[in-house]
Amino acid sequence: MRIRPPVATLLALAAWVLTALPAYAQCAGGPTFAALVPDGSPRTRTVAAGVGNGITYVAILRPGRSYSLSITTHDIWLNMSEATLVGAPSPGSCPPGLTLRNTSAIDPEVLLDTEGVLQQGIRVSFSVPSFTGDYAFVFTNTDTIAHSFTAVLTETTQFHPGWSTGGGFNTFYSIQNTTNASCSITLTLFNLAGTQVATTTQSVAAAALLATNTQALGVGAGLAGTGILTHDCPPGGILVDAAIANFGTSPAAIIPAKFQPAR
Repeated sequence: MRIRPPVATLLALAAWVLTALPAYAQCAGGPTFAALVPDGSPRTRTVAAGVGNGITYVAILRPGRSYSLSITTHDIWLNMSEATLVGAPSPGSCPPGLTLRNTSAIDPEVLLDTEGVLQQGIRVSFSVPSFTGDYAFVFTNTDTIAHSFTAVLTETTQFHPGWSTGGGFNTFYSIQNTTNASCSITLTLFNLAGTQVATTTQSVAAAALLATNTQALGVGAGLAGTGILTHDCPPGGILVDAAIANFGTSPAAIIPAKFQPAR
């Protein structure tokens, strides 16, 4: 009968090395390829044991968007001390890779112990730069036995169908961090022609609230448009409440505005 080691030992064995390395195929590709769709659907594959065995997950990602990728296993015993995950654009002559933030210990954590089954894994968050197209995530299993892994890729971008600064109105945003760690958010507003009119990147402390509005962001009067918010925390880590309001009237005129994930 296999005896489960202490939690501290499991955490040490579940250590991960995250490095933004050049692209797959010509550079750092695994022997097996699998497609990932950034809609939260799971993809389970078995990765053979030994150095050099791995899997390359390929996904089509969009610039200016943020995503979260988790790779987990339900094996009770797993030595992943040398496992690696890297991410980079795929084509060309190995361009610079993505910057991956390890969010495994941020709410909700990916190390679970439920009904005697230990789930270990890794989760990373990242934003996509100007490159549009296929991205590769190379995952290598260097344990002495094969393991079955489930990968889930989720887009964490939140979309804002409408804001306004017309008729004495401004649009107000309350941005809440629901996690146990700081999150970096980027709020970008576009006019009706799709031209960027304002952007801000700020850090929101754990369990804290960030408040801002179109006037504070320097948006001129008489405009309207759409917006997006990206962040580097797990899915659901950031909640946004928005409203188009004019506090110069009596009573104040307040119109709720949507701000939500696409899926």
